[in-house]
Amino acid sequence: MSERFTLIDSALQLATAQGGEIQAATVTMLQVAVDITSLQGTISDFDVWLEGSVDGGATYRPLVADRGEDAGTAFSDRINIVNNFTTGTRKSSAVYKHLACDKIRVAWLLAGSSTPGVTFGVKAGGK
Repeated sequence: MSERFTLIDSALQLATAQGGEIQAATVTMLQVAVDITSLQGTISDFDVWLEGSVDGGATYRPLVADRGEDAGTAFSDRINIVNNFTTGTRKSSAVYKHLACDKIRVAWLLAGSSTPGVTFGVKAGGK
């Protein structure tokens, strides 16, 4: 039986932050999809990654994706699902084959000028 999660509803984000935590204790494999639909201001760097907690959410650490695709380029063994994004729109994804966390969340870094902002959403499916 698979489960679907919305990790971040599609919305304009104006700063570096993390999304809310999601219970993932029954999920051992996960595919994460990031959909960037618009930008505002000048973006000098935008990165998105998945974090996991093994202590009920007291601490989070970045998770390493087994494989994925970012801007049409395949990657493996990488933390960032979206890496150094600066222009346009993008669809990226990552697969985590051995998820061993009780909670997960999405985190992102946003840097730029002229009120930088990125509209994006993150969905996941796991089993």
